[in-house]
Amino acid sequence: MPPKARKDLRQAKHLQDATIEGGDELIKQMETRVFPLKYIQPPAIYQAKIEQGKFIRIDAEGRLILCDALAEAERDKPDLVVDFATLTGAPRVAVGTELSALFCNDDSMADALIQHGRTVGDPVWRLPLHPPYQDLLESRVADTLNSANTPFAGASTAALFLQRFVPSDIPWAHFDIMAWNPRARPGRPEGGEAMAMRAVFSHIAQGVGAA
Repeated sequence: MPPKARKDLRQAKHLQDATIEGGDELIKQMETRVFPLKYIQPPAIYQAKIEQGKFIRIDAEGRLILCDALAEAERDKPDLVVDFATLTGAPRVAVGTELSALFCNDDSMADALIQHGRTVGDPVWRLPLHPPYQDLLESRVADTLNSANTPFAGASTAALFLQRFVPSDIPWAHFDIMAWNPRARPGRPEGGEAMAMRAVFSHIAQGVGAA
């Protein structure tokens, strides 16, 4: 097994599905393979919102599962929707491995999450849902691309893709996280890490909408 595959496998076994008691959770699962390096063609799963999508990157299949979950979640008209995903590598370049990248469609909610993150020692950093980048997801033959055909703004374009499946009147926070501590720190041993969950729990515990 190549060294990179061994490293990926070591990290992957630490990342498990998790839920927070006290609210509804929606878990979407799919098969993934770390080694051999083979990709699985995703199904056309997001008929709930659009007629067809064009898959230009098969290794961006995780966001197809996630957008399906977001479309399902909004059916119950929740007070807020939060998702956590190791979606892209781009935030690691922007904010490193110790901050959770936050994308949010509601300024008040974003400010509250940032404040709660500071309070509980679970820092989050907001990155932009820059509307003009929606153009990078346009296709000549489909309603949307699942991944922008550019090496730039990968985390923002992935979040913009997900935003298409969340109604604008539902506060939504998307965390693109590392979920892994590459080095040991006080209270955070090396290995899998539930990033941003303390900040979100603190926000919910004080009541949705409270700062």
